[in-house]
Amino acid sequence: MTHDSRQRIVWPLLGFALCAIAGCGAAPSSVPRESAKASLQQGRAALANGDFAEADIALLSAIDSRGLQADDLCEALTLRSRALAQLDRFDESHALLDQAAEGAADLAAIHATRAEVFRKQGKAADADRAFADAKKLNPQIRSTGKQ
Repeated sequence: MTHDSRQRIVWPLLGFALCAIAGCGAAPSSVPRESAKASLQQGRAALANGDFAEADIALLSAIDSRGLQADDLCEALTLRSRALAQLDRFDESHALLDQAAEGAADLAAIHATRAEVFRKQGKAADADRAFADAKKLNPQIRSTGKQ
């Protein structure tokens, strides 16, 4: 077998092996994304129904799945922050808002949520400052009034 004929065999095999390892040509599975979206929806519903522990579990599942797009991830982080605040887990709540702020398209909403968390903590002055920051970014923003 000549050097040329070996190259004709080896290079396609190497290319095939690399594509198999890297996943080239295969469509990404939509299962993780669908599962993440379902968990996000469950978290929304649980939060709206006042089931904060259930909201925490569902939203954590959505976040940990790594199947959410950036805007949905930011929403999940913010909603979980609200649930944790209701469970008096304030440090975790603020940490999630810090994480959400890194990729947030709507930073005003993050500040408004932080104001809610501060209010739940009984820190009215901090809540007022956070809401003032939200208003600077979006004068139309309104407090949800939820604690």
